[in-house]
Amino acid sequence: MTWFVLLCVAFGVAVGLIGILPTTHLDTAIMAILFLLVFGVGLDLGARVDAWKQVRSLGPRLIAVPLASAIGSIAGVALVSGLVWDYPWRIACALGSAFGWYSLSGPLLTHLAGPEIGALAFLSDVTRELTALILIPFVARYIGNAEAVALGGATSMDTTLPLLARASDGRATPLAFAHGLLIGLLVPVLIPLWFSI
Repeated sequence: MTWFVLLCVAFGVAVGLIGILPTTHLDTAIMAILFLLVFGVGLDLGARVDAWKQVRSLGPRLIAVPLASAIGSIAGVALVSGLVWDYPWRIACALGSAFGWYSLSGPLLTHLAGPEIGALAFLSDVTRELTALILIPFVARYIGNAEAVALGGATSMDTTLPLLARASDGRATPLAFAHGLLIGLLVPVLIPLWFSI
């Protein structure tokens, strides 16, 4: 999936550079696709009846792990941005609020902050996912399942879920699903919120 997404982005860049398609209604098209994407996520969540039963058994971890993960992601990006680059803190917080969901954050931040920030969001979120895929087995084995789940961010209920299940012998599967669900629900709320402050 990651390779497919990268190829689509490369193809889009090539078409944009050549200039063979009009860009007059690009913002409207991006927003329509984003709404369709979020609707698709809702359909997928509604169809996973068995996963909902397992999620109910998590107790306080159901909220504690996603909350700590979200706060850590945003605080980490805000701290690093103050030391490394000159973008406003709210843009850094918006980037951190994507939690690895590159298919939403790139277009949404392009719409809100321009193509440079959208491209940065896409690249940072793809990098987060690839880093998570590399580190999850190590973190699950030597640190803990909750920490491994947090690495995946919004991808813990889809792309990184099979790896999290295998690395934890299935013990982290309900937590990973719940984490990805709650983090994923925060993304379309938090990113625009930083631009309204």
